[in-house]
Amino acid sequence: MTEFEDVFYEFEDLDAQDMRYYLSTDESEMRLAWRPTNDNECGRILNLSEVFLEWYLFKSDTEKNIKIFLESEGLADVFTETQFMDLMCGKACIDNILITFIALKLPFPISVGRLSRLN
Repeated sequence: MTEFEDVFYEFEDLDAQDMRYYLSTDESEMRLAWRPTNDNECGRILNLSEVFLEWYLFKSDTEKNIKIFLESEGLADVFTETQFMDLMCGKACIDNILITFIALKLPFPISVGRLSRLN
């Protein structure tokens, strides 16, 4: 078995979603690495629209619509239904003051810094 085959043999039992490639700065080459993904809200979020989508879907054991959601979360004075839909669809972003407010309101932990980067 070659050295290249050895690397993949070690990881054959892992789920493909758990494997990541990284660029080694000292050798400038790609290497296979295993890093478990976080199966939680923050681990799945890759952009701002996903923050709002996860928030809307969080604890979705009862039927709801955007209007009911905004009222129950105390956001009816902050966003219209259209604005919230635009945020969930990735058609809008929010200002820095709202980023801090949203970080405090979210039902799952996410830092203000991360929200800023996703914005």
